[in-house]
Amino acid sequence: MFLYIFLKPWLGVGLLLSAGEKWSHQRRLLTPAFHFDILKSYVKIFNRSADIMHAKWQRLASEGHTRLDMFEHISLMTLDSLQKCVFSFDSNCQEKPSEYITAILALSALVIKRCEQIFLHKDFLCYLTPDGRRFRKACRLVHDFTDAVIQERRRTLISQGSQDFLRAKAKAKTLDFIDVLLLAKDEDGKGLSDEDIRAEADTFMFAGEGLRNRQGSLHVRDLAGGPGSPRLAIFPMLFEVAGVGWGASYHEGAVDPLVLKYPRDPSLFGCPSGHDTTASGLSWVLYNLAKHPEYQERCRQEVQELLRDREPKEIEWDELAQLPFLTMCIKESLRLHPPVPGISRCCAQDVVLPDGRVIPKGNICVISIFGIHHNPSVWPDPEVYNPFRFDPESPQKRSPLAFIPFSAGPRNCIGQTFAMTEMKVVLALTLLRFRVLPDEEEPRRKPEIVLRAEGGLWLRVEPLRGGQQ
Repeated sequence: MFLYIFLKPWLGVGLLLSAGEKWSHQRRLLTPAFHFDILKSYVKIFNRSADIMHAKWQRLASEGHTRLDMFEHISLMTLDSLQKCVFSFDSNCQEKPSEYITAILALSALVIKRCEQIFLHKDFLCYLTPDGRRFRKACRLVHDFTDAVIQERRRTLISQGSQDFLRAKAKAKTLDFIDVLLLAKDEDGKGLSDEDIRAEADTFMFAGEGLRNRQGSLHVRDLAGGPGSPRLAIFPMLFEVAGVGWGASYHEGAVDPLVLKYPRDPSLFGCPSGHDTTASGLSWVLYNLAKHPEYQERCRQEVQELLRDREPKEIEWDELAQLPFLTMCIKESLRLHPPVPGISRCCAQDVVLPDGRVIPKGNICVISIFGIHHNPSVWPDPEVYNPFRFDPESPQKRSPLAFIPFSAGPRNCIGQTFAMTEMKVVLALTLLRFRVLPDEEEPRRKPEIVLRAEGGLWLRVEPLRGGQQ
């Protein structure tokens, strides 16, 4: 039983799970959804979602609650943004429970749980369990929501015509992901079916900012591990291949073998949840800046210089390039704490390694992004947080494949500009309004589908004067 099967009832055959010509066709039709002109309109959404999160932090701080789990708060913020960007729908999920958002979170957690528990790999057993029934119920809720939006939007498109529909959306600046997919046509004038659009929308909600497509497989009998446990040992293995123990906080030892070989059938491995990947990236960069107040203050000064006395405090698209040091800090954090620790690929041809060994065509390679990013032969003192590694004024001579937080190649992250844009906006506004301080307890890395911290990533926040929203 392969891992992609667990996602298919939820995501269908969208960009994440498709292959071959279908994948190529979908990728071509989806590319316009990530064009700069589309992404520009999302910047206001990112600003607004950050404002809501920060207002909640201000309220909590006034009540004496300054110790916060970054993953919890930032996950809700990114889900809030995603729902607005995909559906133009405001669920107010940061302030009150949302049935749809609760279902998305439940589906993500249930897929991970099913991957880890071998006895749940058979459908007929899984769906007899309470978790299996919850999964089906959550799937129905998510699908019904997406279908309703698509059908209502398609009726509007048919009644108005594509040109008037597009003009109205452009004038109101409300062109969202669903709209772009409804309007998409290939070279033969063929568009996407409602089923295809639902698959892509649900996939974007699942893997939006960190959208990666990865071919590969790991059979459960190869991966059942952990002493006396049926849990899969995939994620800790990605640390161990880098010389880092299960749940370790610090790197030890050199990194040589960064690719593991598994001669199995091609499938899917390591699909990240979009809100989780961005939440992971933002949480860890805030942690790194909390540990290095000198870098935090330099980022803050950069943002203050950019915004000066402007009200309201809002980052605009054209200003993102004017935050070079903040960008360096994000990139170094993505190196040190990559949101997705590893990916897998199926070899399309024989691959000859530098030492002469050959990985035959059809084999599956598990690639440790964490290991690549902590290779001391490429990154001296790899556990040291040093943003100047990414200083554009003094570029380093290293392979472009030495830094791959968004994967690489034709199946790389289609949404990487979306992700970086959101991280820059949210980080800039956060540092403008709050000083971030480390918690007393050092977090321990917890490698799952995304890189987490055991028990949450807790930091302390102090509101700053003059950083009003």
